[in-house]
Amino acid sequence: MKKEWADEAAAHKRGGGRSWPVWVVQLICELLVCGTAPTAIGKSISIMYETLYSEKPEDEPSVNFIRQCRVVVEIMGETVTAMKLGGADSWKQLWTDATTRRQIPFTALIIGLLGDEEDIDPVVVSSCIFMDDERSETQADGIVNKINSLKHRLQRLIEVIQAKHPDKVHLIPSPDSITLDKLGIDDGVIMTDTCNGAQKVRRILVDRIDGATDLDCMNHLRNVWIGGMEKTLSKYLNEMLRSSLDEIDSTLRVTTSISAVIRAIDKEFSLSANYPKGHGELFLEWIREHYPGVLLLHVERAAGSRQDLCTEGCLAIYMNYEYYVMFLDEMLRKRDADDKASILQQNLFVVLTSLEMLALSRLLSIIHLSISMPFRYLAGKSHQFRKHGWGAADMSRVIDTLYSKLEDIKESPSLILDETFMMNIFEEYRNELPPFQEYWELMYNRKQMRVVCRTDGTSVVHYNRIRHRLFHPTKASDVETTSRVIELAEIATEAIVRELLDEKKATYKYLSVSTSEYSAAHANFEARQKALLGVTATNDEAESALGAVSDTKRNKFLNRGKSTRKGDTKPGLFHELDEAIRETIVFVALEDAPKTRVQHRAELESHARARRIKEEVIRQKNDKRMSEAYIDALYYHKMYNSAACWKGDSRVVSRELKKLTSDTAKYIAIKENIHMR
Repeated sequence: MKKEWADEAAAHKRGGGRSWPVWVVQLICELLVCGTAPTAIGKSISIMYETLYSEKPEDEPSVNFIRQCRVVVEIMGETVTAMKLGGADSWKQLWTDATTRRQIPFTALIIGLLGDEEDIDPVVVSSCIFMDDERSETQADGIVNKINSLKHRLQRLIEVIQAKHPDKVHLIPSPDSITLDKLGIDDGVIMTDTCNGAQKVRRILVDRIDGATDLDCMNHLRNVWIGGMEKTLSKYLNEMLRSSLDEIDSTLRVTTSISAVIRAIDKEFSLSANYPKGHGELFLEWIREHYPGVLLLHVERAAGSRQDLCTEGCLAIYMNYEYYVMFLDEMLRKRDADDKASILQQNLFVVLTSLEMLALSRLLSIIHLSISMPFRYLAGKSHQFRKHGWGAADMSRVIDTLYSKLEDIKESPSLILDETFMMNIFEEYRNELPPFQEYWELMYNRKQMRVVCRTDGTSVVHYNRIRHRLFHPTKASDVETTSRVIELAEIATEAIVRELLDEKKATYKYLSVSTSEYSAAHANFEARQKALLGVTATNDEAESALGAVSDTKRNKFLNRGKSTRKGDTKPGLFHELDEAIRETIVFVALEDAPKTRVQHRAELESHARARRIKEEVIRQKNDKRMSEAYIDALYYHKMYNSAACWKGDSRVVSRELKKLTSDTAKYIAIKENIHMR
């Protein structure tokens, strides 16, 4: 194993250098995709080579070269992505989501194809499209530009294949086969979350693509109602407990926000013991010693900004609170005079001994079991129910059903404690969808969890126990919460209904009372229902891809097929290609890697420059309340009077365009110059 000259003539010329053969580069790329650290790959390859051939390799890839191969992996992935998308007759779904990390905005883009068995096949186009700013127009343009950049990958592959293997050119899709218009061929769907900016991105794309339709993420819709409900309940309890809260030392930071309480419990009692000042491991040992055999629910992961945390996290509070309180009491009593009590423990002791907060946790646990869990299941599995005639459009029917049942609870709040009523809110869909009924039986009849015990692995059907305790309490402290739960239920249902009926919120258009094209009451509902069969009702694909380590890894293009007890798994698409095409893809990626690195640096510098100029404009005007449109106008006015604006001579345009290395960069530069005028 050694570096090689390009040919015999190159070996005898002055200058130049040797390069690694394609098979070594491919091996490095596959190891990178598998997650091997760049610092370990060179030694690993040498060890494998010496083991197989009983001799040491003449050369070993340097760490710097291996790190540079990460861009090679990116180009290989984009090339195979372009071949897959170009070879498809139509694209069924587009997912996109944006975020900001290290103060840099970027967007994820995934395209879904309908597979051989009519299952949606998501293809990650990019998990990190850099943006100059966070405006919806910029994001939409970035998505279009990224799709167009795939044409360049195919064009480069065709150029090299034409020179090296002209008989293989017909195996490469035409660059013209990469077009967003494919989303309009078979009623393609554009999916984003429900914030105003994301909805605007979706509208822009739908307007550009004839025949495409759009859909909101149902998980985001649910989270919006729950978030609004939590705020209303917190405000209500704050007013109710104002005098008591005023008497509590402010340093304890006691709050009626259930999400804050759940995060505090996660810090103190999480068994993963990630919080340095928590006592999760000590609590587990205490339970094992004093209460072996009890069902101890895991504390829900409280990181991030999940709005449905307030319902899911309440299960652990309601089921474990008596053990939490006893443990906290024992810990706080053990303190010496010189040993300061933990503020976190004092905070939780005050909260968990409050009847009102216990009632709140019981109410939100009921809402989680009866509303959040079934709605989340239907939203997450809708694309798999095509054979049952069910699709993403049917989620509007589910929302109608929820609205109707909440109106019943508003009229009679005591229904919140009626197990038959609450646990059958979505009964009609269990009858309609056998998989939904199977899920229900699994959760409440078969799914088990181990109890806390040192000696055996006794398990119980924990959701069945939770359900029974919520609706049929026997402990005195649980029974005492009943009247307060009913009182809070009225507040909670009014809050959710208010969210549903708010015409400014995304959910309203899915209700039949809106009579919109998205609702089940619309005349064209059956046509929309048919068009959305097989597509997902959530934006999970885009959210989980944001900033991923490797798009190629997520797409499984470099996966090796293997045999298992369940059968053979197919190799990734890259390994299914003709050997000559595989080698050419790696060769082209190596050649294009330097330009791609330059392009990435230019994109980051462009964002930094745009942000710096806008901040300077705001500073000079000394007004942070200026609208985004006004800031943009000032920004482009300033750019017009700078070297960034090409004016005076057409030769200036030609000269500046030659400096840019990609069609996308040229497109953006020309567009920016148009905006300046």
